[in-house]
Amino acid sequence: MRAKLLHGEAFKPFSPCASPFLAFETDSYCVFFKPAYMHSVPASAEDSKGSLLTWVRDNYPSLESAYDSLDPVDPDPARSSAASTEAACARARRELGMLSRLDSETSGLVAFARRPEVFFKALEAQISGRIRKKYWLLVIQAFQQEGLEGSKPRCLSWDTGDPVLAGREFSVESYFRSYGPRGSRVACLGLQTRLEEVRKTKKKLSPILYRSDFHPLGKVREGGDEGLPSLAGCLAWEASISAGFRHQIRAHMAWCGHPIAGDQLYGQASPGQNAESGAIREALLDSSPASPARLFLECHRLELGSPGGGTEIFELAGENSPKR
Repeated sequence: MRAKLLHGEAFKPFSPCASPFLAFETDSYCVFFKPAYMHSVPASAEDSKGSLLTWVRDNYPSLESAYDSLDPVDPDPARSSAASTEAACARARRELGMLSRLDSETSGLVAFARRPEVFFKALEAQISGRIRKKYWLLVIQAFQQEGLEGSKPRCLSWDTGDPVLAGREFSVESYFRSYGPRGSRVACLGLQTRLEEVRKTKKKLSPILYRSDFHPLGKVREGGDEGLPSLAGCLAWEASISAGFRHQIRAHMAWCGHPIAGDQLYGQASPGQNAESGAIREALLDSSPASPARLFLECHRLELGSPGGGTEIFELAGENSPKR
């Protein structure tokens, strides 16, 4: 079942948006659009403003009312084991049924379950990989030989040539670990290196293997090919994930040597990178309205289970969206 966009039939990719808004509403879910550079949840206990969760709490009190009676220390024994933990109950009440988060720099759709029973069923589906999220992204075309700092191997290599430049579908799998000052970034670990890292590092490693699937949408040309904004030296892609880790798509693309356009955390130019990539990054930092500084990553589609069976699809799609 495809939900209807509440604000018209079309939503151009990476449309400038200063404030969040309710994009879809069904009996089971409220799906909001989070603009770029807004936190999904408060960044700290002292930071009670500037997050999507705070905005939702202030503007949609019915969601908070739905979770007021949920006791986080007394989970319902009738629930399945995947959703019966105290932590899951506490999360549901604290975050009003928010099912996933987006990085502060990433724009796009974030779903909230309207009732606790919907939240726990969706959480089960998420744990078993039955929830899908799709993203639009623009990536730097020029290959970055330095790779992703802290990752092992440093840069992902391909036996059959670079699929990004060839424009063919591919998938990336890795474990993650925190990296950099105060763990502000993540690094990718290949299958062969994880056991070695477990033995010698004190940093926490992700417990499961995370996978991102990438599909080419064509080269962005003058005028905005495929509905995405025009950005010379970039390629348009779609990413699909079921289980998500912090910065997953951003790190996976940087690991491939093609960071996402506008990514100042994983795509900053360093000595040795070619001049073309540096010029693209300088253009993205231009504060003019015609070239706003932003990360070109946007969650445009959510596929969530319906409590009555089937799938509910929420998609920012229309005449201006990429054609598949």
